[in-house]
Amino acid sequence: MTGLIDNPYKPPAARVEDLPASNSIAAIDARVARACALLWWSFGASVLGLVLREAFSSATSSAAVRVIIAVVGAVLSFLYVLWITSKLKAGRNWMRWLFSLLEIGSLVVVALFWNYYKPTFSAFYSGNPNYAVMTAAQWILHLAAVVLINTPGARAWFAAMKRRQCQAS
Repeated sequence: MTGLIDNPYKPPAARVEDLPASNSIAAIDARVARACALLWWSFGASVLGLVLREAFSSATSSAAVRVIIAVVGAVLSFLYVLWITSKLKAGRNWMRWLFSLLEIGSLVVVALFWNYYKPTFSAFYSGNPNYAVMTAAQWILHLAAVVLINTPGARAWFAAMKRRQCQAS
């Protein structure tokens, strides 16, 4: 019977057990989770803004064209927020940098070229102040998200996730 114990054709045994808490995937940092929630709130404001813009639009295009534009805009906005939040929740530091640079960069561009944008903004938002409020809410929510993901605690969490990803590969 000893020959059966040392069977060379026996498949290898694998221990199966729960990983201890220190080895498990790190929980999402509260600031990062809050920032992602703010981005989803911003998406809601974006959809509401699209509805308000198209509902009160005095454009000569048909209602079907305006609905198609609103739906396509909402889908693209959804995919954009989904991409950002999924990467942020996964601890991707490059997304923290990219999102921060895009948001701060857009503010800087508008500030630098304010004389160019001012007539465009006033013409675009003058007929629909509700849409202007929704757009302002989106900017505020995005800036709050940028602040949250760049706090020292969130940066430390992103750095820890990067180290964990490097160790796993």
